[in-house]
Amino acid sequence: MTIPVLTPLESAIWDEDVITDIEGRVEDDLNCQHGGCTNAADLRAVMRCCRRYGLMCTTCRDDSEARVEFAAAFTEICCGHCEHEFPRWSRWSDIVEEFAL
Repeated sequence: MTIPVLTPLESAIWDEDVITDIEGRVEDDLNCQHGGCTNAADLRAVMRCCRRYGLMCTTCRDDSEARVEFAAAFTEICCGHCEHEFPRWSRWSDIVEEFAL
């Protein structure tokens, strides 16, 4: 029994228009995904609990860090996706792992 080739190079899926479109998307600048921000992203912020991530610029990252650490002084921080609770006084680095782009 042989394994079928799913995307042979002769396939119509790899025509010049598709290749040009893919190349164009790869070369586009990645923008910050923070609400309303149009700056270029500088890092990928990954939640330590569920590995969900978003792209952020340095300005939005600094703002988010300040807000999270301020809130953590008064209460637990809850992940909006998996609902994991980080204990009171958690630091940004305890909650989010950062990777430069």
